[in-house]
Amino acid sequence: MLLSFGLMVGLFLLAFVGLATDYSNFWYHRQLVQSAADAACQAGAMDLMLYAESASTPSMNFVPQAGSTISCSSAPTAVPCVIAKYNGYDGTLASNNVVVSFPATIPGYTPPPKGWVPVPNIQVDITEQVPRYFSQLLTPNPMAVHAVAKCGLIAPPGPVPIIALHPTDPSTINMSGTQNSISVIGGPQTSVQVNSSNANGVSAGSLTTVDLSKAGPSKTGGDFAVYGGTATKPSSVAVGTTGSWDYPIPPISDPYQAVAEPAQPADVSKTSPFQVTYAADGCPDPSGCDEYVPGYYPKGICVKQGGSCLKDKATTAIFEPGVYFLGGNGLQLLSQSIVRVTCCGGQADGDGSGGVMFFFSGTGSLNVNSNSGTHTRLVDTYVVAGGANANGVQSRALRCPGGAPNQPEIPATIDGNVLLAPCSGTYGDPLGQYRGFLYFQDRSAAAAPSWQGGGTTLAAGFMYFHQCRADGTGLHCSAPGSGGYGTSFNMGGNPGSGSYAVGSLVTDKIVTSGNPGISMILNPNKFYPQLKVAF
Repeated sequence: MLLSFGLMVGLFLLAFVGLATDYSNFWYHRQLVQSAADAACQAGAMDLMLYAESASTPSMNFVPQAGSTISCSSAPTAVPCVIAKYNGYDGTLASNNVVVSFPATIPGYTPPPKGWVPVPNIQVDITEQVPRYFSQLLTPNPMAVHAVAKCGLIAPPGPVPIIALHPTDPSTINMSGTQNSISVIGGPQTSVQVNSSNANGVSAGSLTTVDLSKAGPSKTGGDFAVYGGTATKPSSVAVGTTGSWDYPIPPISDPYQAVAEPAQPADVSKTSPFQVTYAADGCPDPSGCDEYVPGYYPKGICVKQGGSCLKDKATTAIFEPGVYFLGGNGLQLLSQSIVRVTCCGGQADGDGSGGVMFFFSGTGSLNVNSNSGTHTRLVDTYVVAGGANANGVQSRALRCPGGAPNQPEIPATIDGNVLLAPCSGTYGDPLGQYRGFLYFQDRSAAAAPSWQGGGTTLAAGFMYFHQCRADGTGLHCSAPGSGGYGTSFNMGGNPGSGSYAVGSLVTDKIVTSGNPGISMILNPNKFYPQLKVAF
């Protein structure tokens, strides 16, 4: 009796130990399966983002379709399947079942705005058949161990650095100029983002053509982020004490892709500009100014002394706040031209937005010519803080009502060109604190905006020069060479002691030559959405 009882207890203990050992093994494999599913899901989600940004990699090897399913037994080269295999789960083996799917929704998660991405979600399911060793007499053999990972794309608001959007170009940023072609002050930690997947996406000269030593939230250094390369920081880039050369960093999507282009307004070119006398509406020129009103200008606007510009008679032009829809050659600021925004009260306040937005229709664009912003005559300086100068001429304040104080690097007065984007309205800052869109290029055509040197310019607002689609929308851009990413922002010449751009620059490519000497004071505002991977 005692012998039988002892035998039964021993068998029970042996079964218990065997069951515990097997289930410890099952739990161990469960962790492995989950880790593999997580890794495969995150890799697939990154490809979803690149796919949405027209930057798919050649090794992606799958086409995401909402509601569809991919079995890794028949598609082993799809990225999620490859990553699963790297983590020990080969979908072609009978012991593993690896399935990738694209659910329309994932509970508890908010996808990007409608229309932003073709497919927002991905799910990876991995099932491994794990053998039983000690407990196979008690339960069937083997044991199916399953794990699921769900990932997707979100679009939280973020700050906007200088972004070169072209997804593949070998010289997305090409700087052949001399020292300090572009200096960045303040703004987010990432100062420059190059989206090109090309290993030579950044081309820079041998001197410090990009100075980020005063960039970032603490103004002690900003990051230069590249997706494809160059892998190591060129000597031509200074990142300060807290900045870095970041590689590889996923592309930043066009932050302004959901902003609609303006509708063409009424043609006002037959009655605008009209001449005003010194100090009227903030005219800083004792010889008088051409005053422009918002509206449609089929042939564009050209500012220069002499007869080469269509109907302009004065060298100095002032613009009432509002949207300027420019055809023809766009906005031409030629030699010795001076431009300002009107001030203050009555008609000089235009549409009440506090600034101007120039929309360039077609291939016409911005052309700040050599020596625009300089003059050989007496022209009153612009007062950055606003109000009247010593001669009683009014200036519109750079700072928007309720906005953050101006950066101390901006001088108290500016002698040359001063253009201020709206503070409010459709093309103002959504929070009303900073200047909104100053330049907005038609997305339907490739253009070549140019900012050359010799004079001083203060341009406050977003500079947005991007070719996307023939219909002018910003979502799901056409591939490079077939209607997308063909616009190049060009800077060059030899400007005066200080030109400033306050806001952001988003374009397809950036090319510099000479010594532009432009200080970019980046907007730290986190409002415009940017695609991110969520797990």
